[in-house]
Amino acid sequence: MDDNQRSYQQKRRFARIPLSLEVNIKLDDINSFVSEYTSDMSIGGMFIKTRMPRKVGTEVNISINLQDGQNLIEATGRVVRVVLPGDAYTGANPGMAIEFTNLSQKSKVIIEKYLAKKFSQMK
Repeated sequence: MDDNQRSYQQKRRFARIPLSLEVNIKLDDINSFVSEYTSDMSIGGMFIKTRMPRKVGTEVNISINLQDGQNLIEATGRVVRVVLPGDAYTGANPGMAIEFTNLSQKSKVIIEKYLAKKFSQMK
């Protein structure tokens, strides 16, 4: 792990849980979406694996299927870090880190409960 990666991890406010969930990212065209997968998630955001990340600072609208058959979370986030395919350090996936900027209280509670359940299954 290089110094930049270590520094970024120290800045995290929320613990991330390794998790593969399908995420739909709304593109500029109002009717277009791209489906990708997360590599981890926290109450504050997620890392989305993609070979075509958006630029840092870009606002994205996303929907997340929590695989419980009941909950689809919709949120707005901002790209805070990008790992390009050629820049990926050993073991890293190319993609983008998203920080949630608009997430309803109901969605926060749903995500907290879902992550707590996943965390307890990891033990």
